[in-house]
Amino acid sequence: MHVDGQTMNISSARLDGSVRDEIILRMVSGAQTSEFLLYEDDDVRVAYQSGEVRTTRVTMQPQGDRSLITVHAAQGTYPGAINTRNTVLDYSRPTAEKPQIVFLNDSALPEGADRQEWKKTDGGWYYDEPGRVLIKTGVLDVQVNKRVEIQYES
Repeated sequence: MHVDGQTMNISSARLDGSVRDEIILRMVSGAQTSEFLLYEDDDVRVAYQSGEVRTTRVTMQPQGDRSLITVHAAQGTYPGAINTRNTVLDYSRPTAEKPQIVFLNDSALPEGADRQEWKKTDGGWYYDEPGRVLIKTGVLDVQVNKRVEIQYES
């Protein structure tokens, strides 16, 4: 759940009536491959206990001068589940170098000139501070793998 000045409560109600449905993943690179499974349900009932749940596997692989992050295709569903959304990666790496380029499914993403420009784009990346890269995939189907490759200087 995205929390900002408009967020009213734990149920995601917002003062301005807007809806935030993107996934925001905050990740820190390590020396080894890591993964986790994201669980989603309707946030109201306990129907997840009978299988009304969606899972999304996320993997992160450091590989020398590049990092690979894959948000795998979602599995399962629940009433009210959305089928498309933006995925935002807030990725940190112990080094303070800026990436040369960021790819999404083998296509280069545009680099934002500054944070405000990046916020306005549908998809792209921005080097926010030493070691931190912000990446948006753009609105894509949840059934599509999102393979992000961050390339640094070698």
